[in-house]
Amino acid sequence: MPPQAIAIEDLNERRDLEQASNRNPFAITTHRTNYLLPVSYNSEPNRESFAQIDPDDEPNNTELKFQLSVKVGLATGLFAHYGDLYFGYSQRSWWQAYNTEASSPFRETNYEPELFVDFDSAWEVLGWVNTRNRVSLNHESNGRSGELSRSWNRLYAESTFQRGDWAFVVAPTGACLKQKMRTTIRIYSVIWAMATYAWPNA
Repeated sequence: MPPQAIAIEDLNERRDLEQASNRNPFAITTHRTNYLLPVSYNSEPNRESFAQIDPDDEPNNTELKFQLSVKVGLATGLFAHYGDLYFGYSQRSWWQAYNTEASSPFRETNYEPELFVDFDSAWEVLGWVNTRNRVSLNHESNGRSGELSRSWNRLYAESTFQRGDWAFVVAPTGACLKQKMRTTIRIYSVIWAMATYAWPNA
């Protein structure tokens, strides 16, 4: 089967599965990668932040890291039946599971809700099929207050191109980063990110 045909077949299969999920009001599907790393090494953990959790002990360099990411469909068939609206939620945690002297606390947790629209596509460019486009409004925060608070809001567009079992994602991001120090500083930037990955056909 030609690589372009494989890409379109994968697109149609994913579309059918997500539509079936959206018809179930109790369904929650995977958004980003869900993972559990039993061992994660950090050469320079934030000791100042950890002191707010346990002032008497030091953070371990070795900890457990995991991410939970889910999404739920809110509306389908938008923008001439090409777009679907979703709410996504991702949470990453760094757990000092092996730091028994400090009672194994969570060193850091980041919370990331977002509202996004996915647009299905099937146009080709240089042998690659553009299988999906996404526009998202995203907020990320560590849930802390005062000087330890970190949060930023961003608007990003993401396009996925596939050829056979290979795909790459282009995601230009407009970011508004807010840092709380003595005064509030807003930094506007544009970040370009590209990730390349492959997956086997089921």
